Amino acid sequence: MSYPVIVGSSVTGLLISQSLSRAGIRHILLGSPRPGEDPRLGESMNETASLACSTVLHPSLRAFYFPKSHISLFNGEVLSRVQFDRADRDLVPTSAGQGPTPYRAAVKSTLHIDRVPFDQALYDLVHADALCDFRERLCVDIRSEHDRITALTLDDGTVLEPRYVFDATGARAVIGRAMGVTRKATSSRQRVVWTRMHGGESCEAAPWWRHGTNLVKLDLETDGVDAIAWLIPLGERVSIGISLNADTVKDESDEALSDRMIDAFHRRGIDLRGAFPTPDRILSLEHDYGIRDRAHGANWLLAGASFMQVWFPSSSGMATSLAAAELAPRLLKQPALGEQYANTMRTYQRFHRYLAQMIDGPAHRASAHGMDFWSGWLADIPVRMAESFDLKPGLDPRRLAASKLMRLVSATCRRSASLQLFLWGFGFIRSVHQPTHAKQTEAFGPYRLHHLQVTAGMLGLWPRYYASRIRAGRAPSRNTTAP
Repeated sequence: MSYPVIVGSSVTGLLISQSLSRAGIRHILLGSPRPGEDPRLGESMNETASLACSTVLHPSLRAFYFPKSHISLFNGEVLSRVQFDRADRDLVPTSAGQGPTPYRAAVKSTLHIDRVPFDQALYDLVHADALCDFRERLCVDIRSEHDRITALTLDDGTVLEPRYVFDATGARAVIGRAMGVTRKATSSRQRVVWTRMHGGESCEAAPWWRHGTNLVKLDLETDGVDAIAWLIPLGERVSIGISLNADTVKDESDEALSDRMIDAFHRRGIDLRGAFPTPDRILSLEHDYGIRDRAHGANWLLAGASFMQVWFPSSSGMATSLAAAELAPRLLKQPALGEQYANTMRTYQRFHRYLAQMIDGPAHRASAHGMDFWSGWLADIPVRMAESFDLKPGLDPRRLAASKLMRLVSATCRRSASLQLFLWGFGFIRSVHQPTHAKQTEAFGPYRLHHLQVTAGMLGLWPRYYASRIRAGRAPSRNTTAP
């Protein structure tokens, strides 16, 4: 009998395997030994990935989830933050899995995932599943005819005649390469250095930055290098990393870049060495972001990073993998759905370009600049939610109506930062101009309460926003937020 074959036991391959097993479909997974203890990339989830984690993954994996209640950005003289909910919110929204999830519930469900134990536990679940034939083998030859893969030869000489093939080999895209699918780079060559730090105390009085994702735009004048860095709290540890043009740091060691990143956070009031004194192993890689010219063929799919990679601040890595996993059982009967997957993933390219404008653009000099940036970020969320809804099976009228409304809202709000902020942005965003870097973290006290306090705060933010734009010499304009 011909079975579906998953090439690669990355998290993408493991998620697809679990999805096929949940649908009662026997399959073969070609993979590697159990993941080790090395730090992972991709621990911050966006809104669609967070909802999928909360509703479709095995409940035992929730032990590795952490609430992500904000995203902050240290950029130039401005510290800005989009706050989704209280720091002590419930981990999973009550509306999870109960029909279309409203936009507000979507952003309030966002997660961090401790990928080291998560990946290991997911591997164990998949490895033990009776419907998964897990083989620690490499694919050494691929034969095809009329865009259909007819045979896979393994390194032990076994020849498989697959019903369908999922490429989960990441940027290597072994199936994509064999099928002649070309790739276009969408960034300069990047050097990424990352690690984790341990030993932090878990306490209710933790500072605000320990409740969400924190981004720092390093600059040459202040930090000695132009780069973008991240800080992701995971309970008693943090995940940190830095990405910068590979050509600018050829002579600097990974350890030196890691120290430079930690110093940049300290310079802005976050003492990582004091809060998390035990460092983990430092890892690095060089890569570029890119997208392939197609994602599928007659009986194959390039899943997740095999198809495309997007700037890490988008938190979209797991989203592209989970979308492929949710679609996998239906692809076996309807291979043409691969084009719908590709079109959904391509929507992230707009967001990728938007983030590149921030990373490569001028530093923020006024609080309105932070407001404008987050208004564009928020404006793109509804269309991503709509694309996620459209990938789901069935023709639920409520879901279709919600999808159309979200697309309309997103298209409208991208045209005007002012409109985006008026509709809901002021309820989520805070932006503070503080030219003294050491005082930037202090600019934000405890989290705001939502509901009445947020509504009342919006009334005061509107004139402050326009006053900041006037001081910055920037008049409101159309297309300010268009990614």
